[in-house]
Amino acid sequence: MADTSGLGGFGKHHSSSTDEGAFGGVDELLAAIDAQVDESNKAAAGAFEFVERMRDIRGEGESKDHAVRVVVDSSGTPIEVQVPDHPALGHAFLEAFKHARQDVGARVADAAVDAYGDSSIEAQVLVKTYGSHREHADENAGAHAAFDHFGRLDAGALRHGGDK
Repeated sequence: MADTSGLGGFGKHHSSSTDEGAFGGVDELLAAIDAQVDESNKAAAGAFEFVERMRDIRGEGESKDHAVRVVVDSSGTPIEVQVPDHPALGHAFLEAFKHARQDVGARVADAAVDAYGDSSIEAQVLVKTYGSHREHADENAGAHAAFDHFGRLDAGALRHGGDK
């Protein structure tokens, strides 16, 4: 007879003279499985509701001097920045923040490629979402190669197509 001690009592042989008693263990097992399924369904429903509620949560903060007001989403990401004395500054901050997030995402994608290889699904998803910082750097290298380290136009680099 197989060892069923790890089944929590469900696999133990029940000695009974009736057929109904012999299947009592199966009924208990099915009842326990049904209870676990119900518990999992409740947990999934709760998680779905939580995610839906998180979408609507906003946090607001203001500097002591009321010069800046910020609204963030549930992840803490700024979604609105108001600078009443300089209205364009709030928009500029959000634009810079967006670019910084894109940049860090591209760098994380590059790290994933380095760690997992460029054929891994994880790396591919990140590169598809954020791009690659290396690719962006390579694209901009030609434009930057025509300038020296002081930002001055390098005529020699221009004669050689940007390659020094």
